[in-house]
Amino acid sequence: MSYAIAHLLQVSSSLKKITMKFSVPGHSCIQEVDSVHSAIERTLRKSEYSSPISLIRILLSVNSKKPYNILQMREQDFFDFNYYSVKMNYKSVPFSKVVALEFNKSFYEIRYRLSFSEAEYRSLNLRQRIGRRQSHVTAERGDILFPEILRKNDYAVVLAQHKVDAIKSMFKWMPKNDVTFYETVFSRLDKNKK
Repeated sequence: MSYAIAHLLQVSSSLKKITMKFSVPGHSCIQEVDSVHSAIERTLRKSEYSSPISLIRILLSVNSKKPYNILQMREQDFFDFNYYSVKMNYKSVPFSKVVALEFNKSFYEIRYRLSFSEAEYRSLNLRQRIGRRQSHVTAERGDILFPEILRKNDYAVVLAQHKVDAIKSMFKWMPKNDVTFYETVFSRLDKNKK
């Protein structure tokens, strides 16, 4: 997550700094988020859905006065941040004790506080040095490692035939939109097998 935020700051022209603050036990003020979650749970308990398409339809009906904005992710929205993040020195950040993280345009710097009473952020250089010559994992001139979009072949999706057959056996009870959704998914899986 930290690498993704640092990457966002690099590609954004309007963002200069992002600060993440974490709840301290007994001092939580996330009631607004809790109310959204409980409204969704109440609606889902009374609803029947067969696919992500019908789930989106239900989520749009949760708050009729002010409908939620639902973003449907596409293949090009997923990036592999893990591949490059392991090449940086994130293990030196005491994440389990951190109450606030601060990211800025300096890609290889992370700032953190272990207590809200601390006046200043602690700073850590994330460039990981390895080997006997202490060479940087990244290029010497300071190139930033940008993640690649996850391609469908990077993480092959395999769905057991008995699961496909079970879903197909329920088509007669599903709304037409849900059936169309699954037929599209199954046809893509068949193409990936070839």
